[in-house]
Amino acid sequence: DLYYRLSVFPLEVPPLRERTEDIAPLATHFLERICRELGRGVPKVSRRQLDALRRHDWPGNIRELKNVIERAVVLTRGERLRLDLAVGTDAAIEHSDDAQASESSDYLTEAEFRQKERSNLIAALVHAGGKVWGPEGAAALMGVKPSTFSYRMKVMGVEKGDYALESLR
Repeated sequence: DLYYRLSVFPLEVPPLRERTEDIAPLATHFLERICRELGRGVPKVSRRQLDALRRHDWPGNIRELKNVIERAVVLTRGERLRLDLAVGTDAAIEHSDDAQASESSDYLTEAEFRQKERSNLIAALVHAGGKVWGPEGAAALMGVKPSTFSYRMKVMGVEKGDYALESLR
């Protein structure tokens, strides 16, 4: 009896993968609602992240989208939503550490900038075989004076073990 009463107004809603224009407003709605429920500030979502959400197939439909957004909010520390941590490895939303900064916004926080700078110093040292001074040293590769390079190493806490282990990988 209930089935016949409800079937008076049949509603056919296409799956989310066929309504990609609905993904961004739904994701924003879920993000704001979940943040309000958890008493947290609403993190920023970049256009690239929204594009990645639109490209995803969403086999779990809207419920999957809501779960992904909720997981991302729980895993986010800071101002930018970490969708990369919330989606499974075989999902369509891919992430790499180098792409995270450009994926989320056009800027880096001070901590992210310092970490990138430190990683860059280590990469130059690995490429130079641990050598700082000289024409093929890390300082020359980066186009700075060796004394400046050494000072940056000291300030950022880069020690021989940091780049010696990297060169063995």
